[in-house]
Amino acid sequence: MFHSQESRIGIWTSTASIGLLSLSALSIEITLTCLLSVVEWYHYAFMVVSTALFGYAAAGVFLSLRPRIGQRRLLPALSAATADASYVLSIFLIPFLRFDPVIAGVRPLHAWVILAQYVVLGLPFFWTGVCAAALLTRYPKRANYLYFGDLTGAALGALLALIMISLGGPRLPIMVAVVSSLVSSALLVWGVGVVRKALPLLGFLGLCLLLASLFVNLDPEVSPYKSLSVIMRYADSQRVWSDWSSLSRVDAVNSSMIRFAPGLPFDQHATIPKEIALTVDGDDLNPITKFDGNFSRLSFMGTLPLAVPYLLEQRRRVLVIDGGGGFDVLGAMVMGASKVVVTERNPGIVKAVKEVFANFSGALYSFHGVSVHVTDPRSFLSASKDRFDLIDLSLKKSQAAVSTGLYSLSENYLFTVNAFRQLIRHLSDTGILVATRWLAPPPREVPRLLSLAISALRREGVDDASRNIACFRGYITVTLMVKRTPFEQPEIEEFKRICQRRRFDLVYYPGIKRNETNRFNVLQKPWYYEVFSQ
Repeated sequence: MFHSQESRIGIWTSTASIGLLSLSALSIEITLTCLLSVVEWYHYAFMVVSTALFGYAAAGVFLSLRPRIGQRRLLPALSAATADASYVLSIFLIPFLRFDPVIAGVRPLHAWVILAQYVVLGLPFFWTGVCAAALLTRYPKRANYLYFGDLTGAALGALLALIMISLGGPRLPIMVAVVSSLVSSALLVWGVGVVRKALPLLGFLGLCLLLASLFVNLDPEVSPYKSLSVIMRYADSQRVWSDWSSLSRVDAVNSSMIRFAPGLPFDQHATIPKEIALTVDGDDLNPITKFDGNFSRLSFMGTLPLAVPYLLEQRRRVLVIDGGGGFDVLGAMVMGASKVVVTERNPGIVKAVKEVFANFSGALYSFHGVSVHVTDPRSFLSASKDRFDLIDLSLKKSQAAVSTGLYSLSENYLFTVNAFRQLIRHLSDTGILVATRWLAPPPREVPRLLSLAISALRREGVDDASRNIACFRGYITVTLMVKRTPFEQPEIEEFKRICQRRRFDLVYYPGIKRNETNRFNVLQKPWYYEVFSQ
């Protein structure tokens, strides 16, 4: 009976300890994902998931090859304590284990850095796996209890990590993970009856790890190819604000060299106001433009590609998807929009425009007629019954990243046929969907957008989608326009006149001829016209 009671106490202690250890492991996994998203390109952060699986698998292989080790009483407590130390070690070594794909192309041996990353970043998950496997071996008939503790701890760890990062950046979840795994180790030590000898040692270890976590560098240098690194090389650049959220890190950089006016014609001598650059995880640069309520100082926006749809017809109600720092929102207001609805997924960007730099931005996101929704665009479209005269898919990704294909694996559920059908359904009878993208010959992004638009129009009952589409380009951007109804001949003639005056090249309109294309900003061949013709 006494043995049965001791076993019952042991299983509950083990369940609590494995739950706490799983909480720590998931917290560290999410923290590593956030840090690597900033330090490297976003897809290297995906490696953390495979690294965790690698660590757990390595633990199982290790114990299967050395079964006697798994039977030792102190193994769970020691592995939990070692996992605790590994959390801080893996975070500490991130700045030193930097994989550079450009260097790897010149020095093949540089690829071994990836193996080093797997080993170092996998250590916390290896020792967590050793602890879990040892406990499952010890209590095979109570595995359901252990799995309950493991999954519950993992769920709480994921939730807590997201909350903690929003409250105080990555340092808080690291400290939570250290304390949680330390308590887990203490419970396991108590379960095997070596409390007096081990607890002082664990206390000292925990104090050292907490102090170490305070000095770990959580602001390592980001990839030199990211926008943040590029603009920080300007002579007077200064990072004036940085903030973590559950989605990303947003940085604001002030410099006299920052000027953002995508597609501004060569022959326009416009004065562009001062701007503050916002970056998301060190990239996706978009500006906050200085605005004091005087729209005449933003007259340069009337010469940009974003102005063309407004010149074809008055657009009163406008929806800006992924508004960022508000550049397209200002453009809509300059061009006469009376109501502008903005969706932005990243709360850090909205906080920057609406609160931190409210004086600089002219409180743009609180301006009369402007309403901001911090949500996914498809969620907003599903809940909204409004129809708009213009829907603007704003330009956000950096030109360099797009041209090199760094976002070819990016998941963006806005660029699907069903999403485009939603967008088209929210257009008014004469409404227009506009998407401006970077010019990247041979064409890359625009053919995808064209294909989505054609498929969406056909599924919405449009028999001849070629009559509902128009496109033009400058020397650096290309703009696609999609209507619910066909472009009428007066609209086409006005479209041609506008492009002629602003030196924009016609890419496509219903009835276009080859000799009308590639006239002002001459490419080697009219690639974009050929894509649309096909």
